[in-house]
This record gives sequence, C-alpha cells and structure tokens, in this order.
Amino acid sequence: MRTRLVLCLLLLSSVAAAAKRDAAEEAYQEARTAYYALKGDAARRKLRHHWLSVAHRFEAVASAHPKSPRAPDALFTAGELMNELSRISFLAEDQQAAVTDYSKLLEAHPRHRLADDAAFLLARIYLDRQDQPEAARRVLTESLALTSKGDRSRDIKDLLASLPAAKAPPARKPAAPAVAEAPPARHEPATPSLTEAIAKVNRDTPPAKPEPVVVPVKLSEAPAAATPPPPPAAEPPPVLVLPSPAIAVAQPKPEASPQPITAPVDQHVSESRLKTAAKMSRQAQLTLVEQLGLKVRRVVIDAGHGGHDTGAIGRGNTREKDITLAISQKLAAELRGRGLEVLLTREDDRYLKLEDRAAFANEARGDLFISIHCNSATNRKLRGVETYTLNLSSDRYSIRLAARENASTEKGISDLQFILADLATKANTGESTRLATQVQKNLVSHLAKDFPGTRDLGTKEALFYVLLGAKMPAILVETAFLSHPDDEKRLGTAEYQDTLAKSIAQGVEDFLNDRNRLAKIN
Repeated sequence: MRTRLVLCLLLLSSVAAAAKRDAAEEAYQEARTAYYALKGDAARRKLRHHWLSVAHRFEAVASAHPKSPRAPDALFTAGELMNELSRISFLAEDQQAAVTDYSKLLEAHPRHRLADDAAFLLARIYLDRQDQPEAARRVLTESLALTSKGDRSRDIKDLLASLPAAKAPPARKPAAPAVAEAPPARHEPATPSLTEAIAKVNRDTPPAKPEPVVVPVKLSEAPAAATPPPPPAAEPPPVLVLPSPAIAVAQPKPEASPQPITAPVDQHVSESRLKTAAKMSRQAQLTLVEQLGLKVRRVVIDAGHGGHDTGAIGRGNTREKDITLAISQKLAAELRGRGLEVLLTREDDRYLKLEDRAAFANEARGDLFISIHCNSATNRKLRGVETYTLNLSSDRYSIRLAARENASTEKGISDLQFILADLATKANTGESTRLATQVQKNLVSHLAKDFPGTRDLGTKEALFYVLLGAKMPAILVETAFLSHPDDEKRLGTAEYQDTLAKSIAQGVEDFLNDRNRLAKIN
C-alpha cells in the first residue's frame, strides 16, 4: 500500500512538473510570436508601447517560471529589445530596463550559455553609453571567473584589456594624529545608471558598434505565419519614436537565428528630403548670417576624443587624443593673438560625450565651432589633410570615417537623417562650407611648403555627430593620418603642430575677411 502511495505521489509530481514546463514553453512561444509580429511590421516598430509589450512578455516568462530552461533565454531577449529601444527612444528608463534584464540573467543563471553574451553587452553599455569603466570591469571580471571558456571569452578579454587603468583608491584620513598612514580606502565600483547604430555601415564600423537583437530560438521552431499576440491587460499609452534602423537579428548561439527586420521606408524618404534641401541651400548667393551682418567674436575649439576614448593610435603608439589636445591649445593661442575670444571643450585628458561638446559650444554662445581630429585608414599609404562639414554623405570613405568618429554616440543613423533634413535649410550650412573651404586652402598651401608629400583631400561632407548639435558654423579638421608612418612622426612634432594651428587660424581670418567684404559690397 505504501509503495503504491509513493508511486502515485511521484507520478503526480512528474505530471505537475511537466505542466509547469508546458506553461513556461507556451508563454515563451507566445512571446516569440509577438516578437515576430513586431519584426515584420515597420508601423508597429514606430510606437514604443509595442516594443515594451513584447519585452514585458519575455520578462514575464522569467518571472513566472524562474527555474524553466526558457527563463535565461527570455531575459536575454528582453534585454536586447530594451537595449535597441533605448537607442531609438533615448529614454534612460529603457536603457535601465536593459541593464536590469542583463543583470538578472547574470545573477540567476551565471553559468548559462548566454551569460557571457549578457556580460559583454552589459559591459558595453557601462563603458560606451554611461562612461562607467569600473562597472564594466567588474562585470567582465566576474564573467571570466565563471565562464572562462565561453564563446565570448575572447571578446570579453579584449574589451577588458582596452579599459583604462583602474584609479588608485584614495587614502583615508587618520582618525587622530599619527605617524603611520591609515590603510587605503576600499574602492567600490560605480553603480549602474543610460551609441550609435549606423545601419548602412555596420559591417565596416570599428569597435563600439551597436550589438544586434537576438532571439534565442531555432529556425525550425519559426512559426509558419506569425500572428499578433493578444494585447496585454494594461498596455502603456502610445509614444511615438523615430523610425529605427534595421534591427539586426544575430546568432551568437547555434539555436538563435530569426530573420532580420527590414528598415522602414521613411529612412529613404528623409535622405531624399535632405539632398533636396541641401541643394537649395547651396544655391543661395549669401547666407542668412551674412545678410544680417552678424559678427564673429567667440570661437569654440574641440579637441577630439579624450579620457578612455583614445581615438586612433599609430604604429608608434601616438594617440589621437594627445595630438588633438596639443593642436587645439596652439590654435587657441593663435586665434587669441588675432583678437578672438576662444574656449576649449576640454583643456586636459578627460572624456566628453559627443553630444556634450556641441552643447558646451551652444551654452557658451560660440560663433564658430572647430573640432580637431587625426585620421586613420587600413591603407597605410593613404595620407593628406581634409576638412568636413555636416551633411549626409554617399561617399563610402566619408561614411566609414564618420562611423569611426561617431563610435561613442547614442544616436541612430535614421535619427540623424531626420534632424539633418531640417538642418540643411538653416543658415549655418553655407557658412560652414565657406569656413571649411578657407581652412582647407590654407592648410594645403602652408603644409605643402615645409612638408613634402602633403596631399589635398579636399572639403567633404559626412555625418559627424559632434557637429550636429552646434548652432553655429561648424567644421571638423582631419589633420593627418596616424596610420601613415611619416604622418604619424610629423603629428608628434611641435613644428607640424604649429603649422597646423597657424594654417587653421589663417583660414578663420580669411573667412571673416570674406564676410566683411561682402558686407561692404551690399
């Protein structure tokens, strides 16, 4: 009798466990169906609440069935959805939701096959989007300690090696006068708190490119015809977001490879609007600023990169952030000597977000904005100087360069296109082009005299986010190629830096003189 009772209990428990597994699997498949509905409908992707609805379905699977094999898969997919959404909505709460989902996966399932992926993506958020290298270091170190042989271990080690050196912890003040110092205070990592997805050049983008959305399911499991899931009980009110670039659905694990989501048509519409507006702007004989006779008194100089963002690094370990700061300081002295007020976005080795640089220039009410950079290319024979203004480029070289310089921004390419469609009609477009022309002309004429081999790469247009927010004429100067051995040596010399500074300053002066001549004629 007792034996029969034990067998019945075992049978009942196994039936209950199977029922739980079926419930978890059913909930997961419903969430996956909702994901495919979002994936295939560009109109749904324009509304934030559709993203939240799908992400919440995956989060509910992990919450209701924490011991299910689907729980870590659901958390990872929810994190990827919220991470991608945060790049479109720019809301801190969306980015924090991604951080929470990744963190839950690492805490509850530290040895799962997706744990190293979650750790890598979480560390990228801390490093690239929140400027918290110590938080990134903590996540990466803990992941390696648990899953040192995961398929992401190489990426994790490379990212860990690229982090800036940990700062020495400050020493505690002794409680009372004493000869011996108190032991150093224990350094606690920064707590979590919110880059750029350039869709058309993802395959060419350097490190720090956006991570793809991943749904951990097998292709064989894909539904024949995905139907929209029933709406949740309490759905948030619709919030319109800008059309996103294509959500690249990748496959970090063998069982995850759904079809990619196609980009909305609006991206091409915005590009067409931009080109038309830019053409109309260039046809104007005088810019609005010139017609109004507005004066230039204050110049803001931006030394590219800084802090943990070193920029390009030459074979001789010459760092772009150091060269740009040295040139910027020399240029500031030259412009001050010509009677202009000058401000620098940074005067030491510190990190600044791209959006904060333009914001600084706007708050300072700058009249001109000049961003200084060093170039780099895979072709080590390429060399020369070039000057950029803001616009949408169809030139693949300019697109790749912009992708490298934009690596730390949070904005997406489609968002920039929509903003640029309006920006191209404003007065600063023509002013920026004329400033770039004068600066480039002086750079080439002065450098060619003393530095043989200097090539004129011309004035160009590209999507440099650092220029986007500036409310004044703005240019970006690529001073030389750190990837070219001779250019790298020149960039490190005071003579070359002085010539660069004087040439750019003369270009600014010629630009101002042209405006004065136009004012007298009219």
